[in-house]
This record gives sequence, structure tokens and C-alpha cells, in this order.
Amino acid sequence: MQKDLYFDYCATTPVRPEVLQAMLPYFQDQFGNSMSLTHSYGQEAHKVAEASRKQIAELLGCQQKEVIFTSGATEANNWVLQGVITHLRQSNSLEPIHIISSPVEHNSILKCLDYLKKHLQVEVDFAPVNSYGQVEIDQIKTLIKPHTKLMSLMWVNNEIGTINPIREIASLCQEKGILFHTDATQAVGKIPLNLSEVPVDFLSFSGHKIYGPKGIGALITRKKLSPLIFGGGHEFGLRSGTLNIPGIVGLATALEISQQELSNNLRKFEKFREILLRKLENSQIKFHLNGHPSERAPHVLSLTFSGANLPTVIPGLAVSRGSACLSGCASQSHVLKAIGVSFADMANTIRFSLGSPTSPEDLEMALGILTKHLTKDINPRVET
Repeated sequence: MQKDLYFDYCATTPVRPEVLQAMLPYFQDQFGNSMSLTHSYGQEAHKVAEASRKQIAELLGCQQKEVIFTSGATEANNWVLQGVITHLRQSNSLEPIHIISSPVEHNSILKCLDYLKKHLQVEVDFAPVNSYGQVEIDQIKTLIKPHTKLMSLMWVNNEIGTINPIREIASLCQEKGILFHTDATQAVGKIPLNLSEVPVDFLSFSGHKIYGPKGIGALITRKKLSPLIFGGGHEFGLRSGTLNIPGIVGLATALEISQQELSNNLRKFEKFREILLRKLENSQIKFHLNGHPSERAPHVLSLTFSGANLPTVIPGLAVSRGSACLSGCASQSHVLKAIGVSFADMANTIRFSLGSPTSPEDLEMALGILTKHLTKDINPRVET
């Protein structure tokens, strides 16, 4: 059976061979528990975990003690929101708490905020986004209240690739004494990022988005928050549980390679984006590129083909869709809805997300498959 052409690297990536090789010794030969410091097995595990922590900190421009290992960005996102609230309530249980976020965040943020509103009496406001899915500083300023304690806004949107003005937002929060968190899952290892230059308080990312293993990620934390899991006091007492040493090694290795290849990948993805858009234009297929035209991560391409009749599953193509009806459950993209895409057009929206293995031949074949499902006579003009 021939595999689909893979264009869903925003969803997950394959583990690099170099990453797998780096991880393998820690499954069998060096299998110690990092908290068992009375013998060489545990001491070696502790040494490796700290070396990986230091490596990640240096690559991201933060301090070693600020890197806390998690199971991924979903856990880290939930932890920040709930951990900050718990910490604040411990100091003053009656103090009102206000959080600012946006309607285009990942569901791990949106659903957690919904829980905080319903059960912990937290006030939440969502900064509207412009037609590119970008939060604007002036809009944020109008939402700030005396009891605004936290702001959570993603660095790069996972569906349309738009980049938020994180440096300016973080500086505004610093000026106003507001804690700032960013979900950087599609930013880390994908675009230039240096935390020594940006006053971010909390940052989340996952290993499996950068050719590392699933089930590992990190939370960069520079301010206090309550522990997530209680037990043996792992991760500076913030997240107890035996450390996933193979995953930690894989995360650090994957991040290092992603940073080394960053410049080349940026050029490659920009070139591929231009090729794909130009060929669509030359085919006289009507389409619209969602997201900001220039302030965007080049590995994400969200395209709406108005008037088409694309099937939910396109045979031969592994891509993400703007809406779907799978297993009897209809869904639609809250991101596309926020930027004004109609429900009908969501059904004809495809996200191509590019990865290191993507080749020019892949693009050619993908375009060939796609054009078979697009009727040219109802797509007479081009929109970009």
C-alpha cells in the first residue's frame, strides 16, 4: 500500500535517526532513575538530564534552572494557567483575577480557560484578532484591568502560520506587571527565537513538533507557579515523577539539530511556498492564502479554495483540513472562524505544513493530486 504524501508536519514529525540513536542507550544500558543518587546508574541519569537541560537553555537563551520537563505543550499550557491561578489564590483567596488571551489559541488554552471561568471564578477576555489572525497591541491595551494577572498568546499560529508581535506584547506585560505566557509550539525550532531578548515569563513547546519523540516537552518558567504533580520532588519540586531520560535526551538533540538547520529550512520553506503558490496561480485556480502575507512562519500554508467541492479525505495527501466530519462528529476550525472564513469555505480549506523531508517532487505530486479535485471552470480567477 502506497503511503500518502505527508504535509502535516505541524501535527507531528518523524523522529530523526540521529535523535533515535542518541536516545537508545537510555532504554537499556543506562536505564537509571535520576533521583537514585546513591549509585552510578542514578548519578549518570541525573548527569544526563542536567546536561540536556543546560543544552536546551543555551539554545533558547534562558537559564538552566528555568527549563522544566513536561509531557508536552498541552500539559505545559494547562499547568501555567492553573498553576499561576493557584499560586495567586494561595496569597489572597479573595483577590479577583483577570486573564487575557485570544480566540485563535490552541484548545489546550481555550478549554482550560473555560474551566477556570466556570469553576474558579476567573475573569477571561479574548483580544480580537485582525483578518490575518494577529493580535494587535492597541486592542490588548483596551482589555487590561487593574486585576489583570496573566496574558497567554501563542507565538506562531498552528493553523495559519501568523506570527504575533511577541516581543512587544511581552514588553507591555512587563511594563504593566502582568505575567506573560506564550505557546511557542510552532515557533521553537521553526523561526529565530532568543529568550534573552524577550521578557517572556512562561513558554511551552513539544518535542514531537521538531523531530523529537512524542510525550516530552518543556515549560520555560521564570516566575512562580504552584506545583503540577506532588510526589518525590522532581523538577525543583514543581513536577514530581520519574524523569523520562530517553525523551529528555531526544528533546535536547532534536532542538539542537533544528537550530542548526533553521536558516536553511527557512530559505527552503519560503522557496517551496513561492513555488506552490505560483503553480496554483498559473493553473488559474481560485484560492486565498490565509494568515499574514509576510509576518508568518514559512512552514505553514493555509489555502482556501472557494467554490470547490473537496472531499474530507483526499486520497494520497496527508494534510489538515479546516473542517471535517469524521466518525459522525462535525468540527470546524475556530481559527478560521475568527478570521472570517465562512463555514462553506472551511470545508475547502487545506493546511499544508512543510518539513525537512519535503522535496520539490513531493510538491509536484501534491499539486497534481489536488488539481484533480478542483474544478477549473468554477475557479476562473486568482486571489492571493
